[in-house]
Amino acid sequence: MGGLSREGCLAFSPDGTKITCCGKEGIVVRDARSGELLGEKDSIGYVLSVVYSSNGVYLASGGADLTVRLWDGGTFNEVAVLGRHSSYVSLVAFSGDDSELLSTSGEGTITRWNMASFERIGGPIAAHGAPLWSAVYSPDGRFIASSSQDGNVRVWDVRSMLDVESPLSRLGRIFSVTRSPDGREFASASSDGKIRTHTADNDGAVIQIFDGHTDAVRALAYSPDSRLLATGSEDL
Repeated sequence: MGGLSREGCLAFSPDGTKITCCGKEGIVVRDARSGELLGEKDSIGYVLSVVYSSNGVYLASGGADLTVRLWDGGTFNEVAVLGRHSSYVSLVAFSGDDSELLSTSGEGTITRWNMASFERIGGPIAAHGAPLWSAVYSPDGRFIASSSQDGNVRVWDVRSMLDVESPLSRLGRIFSVTRSPDGREFASASSDGKIRTHTADNDGAVIQIFDGHTDAVRALAYSPDSRLLATGSEDL
């Protein structure tokens, strides 16, 4: 299981009342204010990614057991095991309207899942030749942007799942891409220490560049109101 270096991640429920943690211990859900334990799953192995649907109905998870799982966002009961990858599941992400879920894997593939039928949409797409770091739907659901350990970011047309030529593809080693909650823009974090915001379409034109870091930026996240960006870097 080489390449599993992430210690897990966090996800707030859309209403802000719960915070979900994942990692080597599985999944833990706590009250966001009191810290009270609301639920835990410790028999599913190393979980690398958790995400809530925007309506809070589902919590999706993926990890070292190769599976993509759906949990009830309120009761935390398991709803379905969508399927298995041939390598660990590195990330799960919902489309803006919650009609689809995507999962990425250690072998560099993207798989899409229909949230009405819980079935796979087509076959896995060989998106990159290395493990994926991040992937996100565009606000209108027409495109997926993905970044990988190979140092590239690619933009995909959801209908054809063909690679789309985009300015994002020419920015060098991008470690993470994320969509603003209001759907107006993307942000990317790269090896040159810069954070860039981009128009929320396949053009991906740069809106603004932030250069406060002195080393590679590995992670970033928008505040719920889309006004702030939090970033994590290798600089000291």
